[in-house]
Amino acid sequence: MKHVILMNLLSVGPSFAAGALLGVGGVGSVAVPLLGPYVRPLPLLLSPFIGALGLSLLAFYLAPLLFNVNYYVRDLVRRYGRTQPAASHVCQLSTVPRLCRGARGFLEDADDVGLLNLSGSEMSFTGDHVDLRIPYSSIASVTRHNVGWRGLWFLYGSKIRIEIENAQGYGSFELAERQCNTVASSKRLSIGIYRVLQEKVHGA
Repeated sequence: MKHVILMNLLSVGPSFAAGALLGVGGVGSVAVPLLGPYVRPLPLLLSPFIGALGLSLLAFYLAPLLFNVNYYVRDLVRRYGRTQPAASHVCQLSTVPRLCRGARGFLEDADDVGLLNLSGSEMSFTGDHVDLRIPYSSIASVTRHNVGWRGLWFLYGSKIRIEIENAQGYGSFELAERQCNTVASSKRLSIGIYRVLQEKVHGA
């Protein structure tokens, strides 16, 4: 629980800072046309608003690092004693229905973080609390979904839902990458994981 609280606290500062910068840039887009005829030189008036808007856009591009605190998640996985092989990825995993409920379930949209490995004849996830080994032949479907409000719905790479055939417990799981630092790399890795899973399942 302490890690969940700390991750949320670490994301608060950058989130407020980016929102403030975006607000300043938005105010500037309205103020500059109104004040332009009365203030000279115009570049002097424009520069702080353009700078604020540029910094806010940079912050949103680095959202997985700053808002989603992926640097902390990677360090947390290492502290669990999980060494990361070349073919594995740091991901979060959520069960359906959720393992974590109550306050923790509200604060965190995942039940565990750990290493996802897609090599061999099975999908494996090794986390602090969850340890999964699922043969590809047991996977009924693999679909992509947006990450919800925590990822501003479209900003990060998609969540990947995995439905299990003849499950004896949790019938589905959701995966989301937690190792990237930029929006572009997050989307790229998410699509890559989805395509590998699709190929493995169809080939099983």
